[in-house]
Amino acid sequence: MKKEILTWEGLDKLVQDAAKRVLGLDVDNIYGIPRGGVIPAVMLSYKTGLPLVKRPTRNTLIVDDICDSGNTFRDITNQTMVSGWKSYLFMADTPYKTLSLFKRHSSTFDPDITLVTTYDDRWIVFPWEDINDAPKKDGTNITI
Repeated sequence: MKKEILTWEGLDKLVQDAAKRVLGLDVDNIYGIPRGGVIPAVMLSYKTGLPLVKRPTRNTLIVDDICDSGNTFRDITNQTMVSGWKSYLFMADTPYKTLSLFKRHSSTFDPDITLVTTYDDRWIVFPWEDINDAPKKDGTNITI
């Protein structure tokens, strides 16, 4: 399996692009889905001046690093996450927007903003992740 290694510099470029697009949305705050969405959400909060919140509320931008199957976004927006998260969720009819840095073309959820769509099975290694935790199949590393 190919591994695509996203550097901190590459992440910063993606977040800069995202910040420009977010400023055109009707959102009041930013929420990062634990764990992968937290760092991009914090970076977006700094770049846009929008507050980072502990739970989604009205007009929240919900951020994740990757929309793989789409289940995480769907669960959060439909208020069906595990019971421990119930207090952090909101009614499905509350206005919100979604942003994913990466999205697999096979995902069944379409975020409002996607920065990169992948059309193969490459494993994306984010700067905060350990490359050794990525699948151990043969492949080529691509650094962006």
